[in-house]
Amino acid sequence: MGGLLGAIVSLWFSSKAAAIFVAALLGFVIPMIILGPCFGIIPATIAIVALLQDAKEWYYRERLLCIEDRNNCVLGSVLHEPEASTDGDRKMDLLLAPFTEPECFETICNHLNANQGLLGAAATFNDPPFFNGTVPIAPTPCDADILTDPNATPDERRAEREKIAEYLKAIKGSDPGDGDATSKIYNNILIGWMDRLLDPANTNGSGQPKNFQGRYYRKDPAVISPGTALSDAIPPDHDPATNWQGPDGSLSAVTANNLYEVDHQPRPLNAMFRFDQQRLLPYLHCEVDGNYLQLLFDELSLSVTTFGIAYGFMCLLLPPWISIPAAALLALLIFLLQRWLDGGSGRGDADPVDVEFDDPGNFGEDGQQLDGDLVAIFGPWIMDTEHAQYFEIHPVKAYYILGRHARSGAIDLFDSAADQRESGAERLHNGLVDAAMVSGVCAAVNEAEGEDQDPVILRGAPAVLSHGLTTRWGGGGFGAVID
Repeated sequence: MGGLLGAIVSLWFSSKAAAIFVAALLGFVIPMIILGPCFGIIPATIAIVALLQDAKEWYYRERLLCIEDRNNCVLGSVLHEPEASTDGDRKMDLLLAPFTEPECFETICNHLNANQGLLGAAATFNDPPFFNGTVPIAPTPCDADILTDPNATPDERRAEREKIAEYLKAIKGSDPGDGDATSKIYNNILIGWMDRLLDPANTNGSGQPKNFQGRYYRKDPAVISPGTALSDAIPPDHDPATNWQGPDGSLSAVTANNLYEVDHQPRPLNAMFRFDQQRLLPYLHCEVDGNYLQLLFDELSLSVTTFGIAYGFMCLLLPPWISIPAAALLALLIFLLQRWLDGGSGRGDADPVDVEFDDPGNFGEDGQQLDGDLVAIFGPWIMDTEHAQYFEIHPVKAYYILGRHARSGAIDLFDSAADQRESGAERLHNGLVDAAMVSGVCAAVNEAEGEDQDPVILRGAPAVLSHGLTTRWGGGGFGAVID
């Protein structure tokens, strides 16, 4: 979002106090000075309400860039139990199949070990404002085999992961003026790590490449054609000329102006995936739609309108020391009343992900989505033009649980195989998913979620367990059967 309004909206989300001050200065103070308080309140009210509604329109209708004009289906394991974010959307982050937590750990450790010279060079960190030519932390080799070492304890494995996490945090850097920005070397290390994961030579036990869902982690020229308007609207995120997997090779000279940012142009390559700093996992961000900000913008617009009308009348009859507080009090009461009518403190938050089934033998009695589920998610594939420009599935329109405890593979990253067996973990996990399974499951999901389907899905075979904004579970012979 460009121009003056874009600057105000950026301030709104980074500092509400600064946003309110700027909006008040432009929309309230100036008309009041030019026209006087009694008559200036009319254009002031119109300006502020227009600003709020324009911001709402941008946030809900213009901020997200659609990658394909259709819904997409992805399979992966959930990194954490979905939680509501500040805008009311409920976040679900997926480690895409077939990658597992141990593989991601081993790969990033190997990648860091292969770039020790690069990471120890002062020239690598000549990257203001993040670094000024000084190595922030000396790189030390990590143990990529610690997860498969039978003599390693869970505490030793945790310590190794924490060491890598702290190192990456140190080279990430920070920009006081842009909380989303990260250093060039940090971005390039993550992009090089992803290059190893998506390498066609990285295959499963059957010799099939593991990159069959790679387009959601990296801009794929086979899907997003270079030179098109869509491709040009997505920041470059990979440089095929860089020897990413070579010794000290994880640094590209490619830079480009980012259409959605202002400072530090041109910018280095921009990773299209998000990264869990603590678990050392790449993920595809997914969100179930909420509407908290929409309600808030409307509540604020109503209260501003109330103040403007009330003050406009009272200004002609009462002195300012009475009319201003009285109008403000009335506006506050209207705001609180509308807030209560909208649902109170939890208004606008997306509902918890509840798949509405009772299968205690496999999933527990609550039917809630849990951290570690293997799932299929269905919805539009988009790029968020704010927040560092990454790919998402947004909004999630349907959600299917395929298995439990799916992230780490046959055993948990830190616990023993015996502990994992006692937890009742299912055997279907990320590492067992292949391209054929994704194709088959997603074909069933697409059929079930067709535009002309009934809002309640009833299927003859429990190929998938359905949840969505307009669907609920219909497997296992419940009710009538539609073949």
